[in-house]
Amino acid sequence: MLLLLSILLCAALLYYGQDRLYRACWKKGLSVTLELSGEKAAEGAALTLTETISNRKLLPLPLVHIKFVADRSLIFEDDPNASVTDSYYRNDIMSVLSWQKLSRTLPFTCTRRGYYTFRELTATCGNLFFNTNQLAGFPCEKTLCVYPRYVDPSVFEPAFRRMLGSILARRILNEDPFEFRGIREYQPYDDRKAVNWKASAKTGALKVTTHDYTATQQVRIVLNLEDFAVLRYDHLLEEGIRLAATAAAALLDRGIQVSLLTNGHDIITRLPVHIPEGSGAGHLQTIREALARIDLSQTADASAALLGRAVLESRSQDYLILISTYQKEDLQQLLRRLPDGTNSFLWIFPCEEGLAPEVASDLRSQVIPWPVSPGL
Repeated sequence: MLLLLSILLCAALLYYGQDRLYRACWKKGLSVTLELSGEKAAEGAALTLTETISNRKLLPLPLVHIKFVADRSLIFEDDPNASVTDSYYRNDIMSVLSWQKLSRTLPFTCTRRGYYTFRELTATCGNLFFNTNQLAGFPCEKTLCVYPRYVDPSVFEPAFRRMLGSILARRILNEDPFEFRGIREYQPYDDRKAVNWKASAKTGALKVTTHDYTATQQVRIVLNLEDFAVLRYDHLLEEGIRLAATAAAALLDRGIQVSLLTNGHDIITRLPVHIPEGSGAGHLQTIREALARIDLSQTADASAALLGRAVLESRSQDYLILISTYQKEDLQQLLRRLPDGTNSFLWIFPCEEGLAPEVASDLRSQVIPWPVSPGL
């Protein structure tokens, strides 16, 4: 009997001793981090997230649960330890020995543009008997900016040629032949005189020499995200954002200054997005990031106020590209107030397949319907 009591006492001391030891010391020397393979990506891109746990002490950690929360639009591969509801909840289990560092790489796909944060990074550890859990949080300041993807250039080409032809016809001054800017692929709207035959011979494909302009004309992209329907059609609004990104890239490639004005609100500042005119690759990145950060869950400002501002700020030589599913009469009246009337804008209208915008006859020639499949 005495032997049995001694064994039970030792077992009790062992249990409570290790339990107190783990409660007091399990967090010491422990770090958990998340690292992204990139902080900026395009819609549809594949990235990886690396989970790293480091145990810088003698005490081993037999069972550690690492948890974090991400947006459900980031689709992780092979995730048996995750649940997806309003967000993506990840729960990975690791066993870490003394003075050991472990990493796990998690591939994922950016299925939708947006500005995402990884949050609520925690570690939960039990004792040697796995019957108690201690929780600790770790700093997690990782953000991911997913740019809207460009629409298919071959699909966009007719609309682009049309607006570019009008833009170039309205330019005050011509290209300066002494201001060399670069060489790019020949496009159907280019003049044959601009072909660089030497560069074309070297590459086997037609190349065009581009020049800077002695004076540039601004193209103002006005992205209207007010939805006039009773039900929200987010896929149409998202396509409008993609169209804005594609138009900006195409125009900036031609050396045309571009500004962006939208009634969509920034997810961080919660203010409507306005990017002043500019040019170059850096300006394109600014526009793409601004479009990525638009938060459709915030109510967009009224279309009339947005377009009214564009009308007031437009100069006679400027050109306006309106991207809008909203088509009510107040918007159409404002378009007629542009400095050059119906010769100074192009309206791209994202719509359901088989539908067309209901616009007045004097505006129809400036409207391009853009059918969108619900799955996009």
